[in-house]
Amino acid sequence: KINMSVAIIPMAHAFGWSSSVSGTVQASFFWGYLLCQIPGGYLASTLGGRRVLPAGVALWSVMTCLVPALAVTMPGLCIARAGVGMGEAVAPSAATDLVARVVPASERSRAVSVIFGGLHVGSVVGLLTAPALILSFGWESVFYVFGGMGVVWALWYPGLLERLSQEDPEFARALRRAPQATDKAGDMDGGGHAAALDPEVKIPWRAFMRSGPVRA
Repeated sequence: KINMSVAIIPMAHAFGWSSSVSGTVQASFFWGYLLCQIPGGYLASTLGGRRVLPAGVALWSVMTCLVPALAVTMPGLCIARAGVGMGEAVAPSAATDLVARVVPASERSRAVSVIFGGLHVGSVVGLLTAPALILSFGWESVFYVFGGMGVVWALWYPGLLERLSQEDPEFARALRRAPQATDKAGDMDGGGHAAALDPEVKIPWRAFMRSGPVRA
């Protein structure tokens, strides 16, 4: 997300963008983010964060790597940035799903604080690193470097979960248990997926849409 915040200045000079065009490019990230927040939460609850999180990281990483190639056309660039937003939108729900499944209830607050605190740390590191990359290798480099790191992580992460599952059978059971089964069968050392969807309970979508705070 922060790549474009830094790279937008040299990109605007290179392509001759006006301030309104630059604003549209930056806003396109939030189009994708807004579109996938609710679906991302649903997918994380039904498919599990172990599947949704690496898929989201892979999506936003690949789209980040494609930005330099697609930047020559405004529709292509906006689609790439929207794809980055779509991938990032599913990450919070997927991460909290994993915490709910495998972290004991007494440690969840700390785990969530560390995870989401890491987002801010990463933003600061990215903001400090991106200018140096641009000065040394051009604006394209920030998208290749950070996007490439995400692709490597997405390929590494499933293997990590597999190794942890082999070392800790209880972890493996909690990770692969269906959300409804986790909610009804208890938890792992005080954990469990308390936010699992019950298929017998209808979600009041109409009431959500009529709610002023939700629309705001």
